[in-house]
Amino acid sequence: MDQQETQTEVNPTREQWLALHHAFRSYCEARPWERLANEDVLVVNDPLGHFKGYCVALGDGGIAYGLGVYLGDRGLLNYLATMTSEDEPCGVEALEWGVALSAVLGDREELGNGERKGMRELGFRYRGRGRWPVFRSVIPGHWPWYLNGDEARFLTVALDNVRDVAERIGQGVLDLYADRDPSEALTRSLRDGVWRDEWSVLRPPALPAEDHRVDTDRLQSISGSTPVGTAVWEVTASYIPTGVQDGRDTRPYLPTLVMVIESGSGLILTVRMLGRVPSAAERQEPVLELLEQVDRLPGAVVCDREDTAAVLAPITRALDIGLYVGPTPALDSIKNDLLATILN
Repeated sequence: MDQQETQTEVNPTREQWLALHHAFRSYCEARPWERLANEDVLVVNDPLGHFKGYCVALGDGGIAYGLGVYLGDRGLLNYLATMTSEDEPCGVEALEWGVALSAVLGDREELGNGERKGMRELGFRYRGRGRWPVFRSVIPGHWPWYLNGDEARFLTVALDNVRDVAERIGQGVLDLYADRDPSEALTRSLRDGVWRDEWSVLRPPALPAEDHRVDTDRLQSISGSTPVGTAVWEVTASYIPTGVQDGRDTRPYLPTLVMVIESGSGLILTVRMLGRVPSAAERQEPVLELLEQVDRLPGAVVCDREDTAAVLAPITRALDIGLYVGPTPALDSIKNDLLATILN
């Protein structure tokens, strides 16, 4: 189940925080990263059925120490893409469609004032760099945020299970790869009150396709009233690297920038900032409005990203406009200047 869009943002209870801190402390004391590589994935099924976690012990690379938990089908796709890509996604790219929980050792400065106060009230004292527990949740199109109660509960379950597996590997009673198909992963499930080992094949799941359809009457009106010219438009519809909050305690989202630049002249034809995780229709709308206003349609549209091209494909196909993914130098220059102004 892809949980994050259905779970509430109820804060963890005192008991959930205590359980999570104790589980993370035991996890770190067991040092599972010494027995599990970053490429080893363990699957943990939530006893309540809200989550399916693909767990990776962090620390084999000597950079971050802790646990990362990819969640649901989107999380599995993210994990598989990370394992097969030469360059691991980072920054905004990692936030665009990632679904994950994490518990890592970090610095005091990485925590909010409320988190540090909460730790003191729970009786936990941490000192030194790289010794503070940092717990975070990531959902697509949002900035990393604090855990809700259900996430804290499941992260505790995941920490306990991965620690147990690592300890059994260290004791020599478990081998993840002996006589196993490389595509299989150890899966932990609670059966009759006991956590049991199972084995499952990690197959790339098929996510529901996003609806990119456009009003055909609207497209016919544009096609019938506006001739196609020779101009080339450079287009983006992508997240920008800043968090925006609707309220002080709400999870920050990444706004989406839709911008169209005329390639030859560098003229800004339209620019629009969209809100929280816009639909395909919302990303299409600024371009459709522009097409309804111009005297001539472009002869070609060049997008900076595959996903932008996918959103615009029904429009360009209906209007007989060439659609490409490739370099967008005019767009990149103006976009970088705009982002420098927004982010500084």
